[in-house]
Amino acid sequence: MSAKTGNTRLELTPGTKILDLLQTYPFLVETLIGLSPHFKALKSPVMRNTLGRVATLQRAATMGGVSLEELMETIARAVLEHTGETLEVAAPAGEPAEAGGGPAQARRFRRRLGRVNRHAERKNRPRIGGGVEEPAVSARFRTISDGRPGAAR
Repeated sequence: MSAKTGNTRLELTPGTKILDLLQTYPFLVETLIGLSPHFKALKSPVMRNTLGRVATLQRAATMGGVSLEELMETIARAVLEHTGETLEVAAPAGEPAEAGGGPAQARRFRRRLGRVNRHAERKNRPRIGGGVEEPAVSARFRTISDGRPGAAR
């Protein structure tokens, strides 16, 4: 969200935080609740501060069951009606913005996804020394460990 001097103009992007909007425009709580009943939690100051810090417009649209474009246009219209300020609405561009927070958050998401995938691979990998019960493998292991075929310990 970027502010310009003079006639204050803010830019709404998919990564704009809900808390930033509600601190600047407190009347938006009622506007959001009117748009979707899922936003009723924003009436509580505790929930507003907790959710608003991490929730972006993209996430709010998903949680509220409305399209991102509809949410951004409704906010811009409400701000114009209440304050006379014009908010610039940035078109959703590309995958990182739709994920809810730009390139830095997209990188964090990809890293987290990579860790999850690596964990899943490790979990499915056979364990070394994990008590393999197949006779052919056990015989081969004994051959390697004792140096003679089929020798028991």
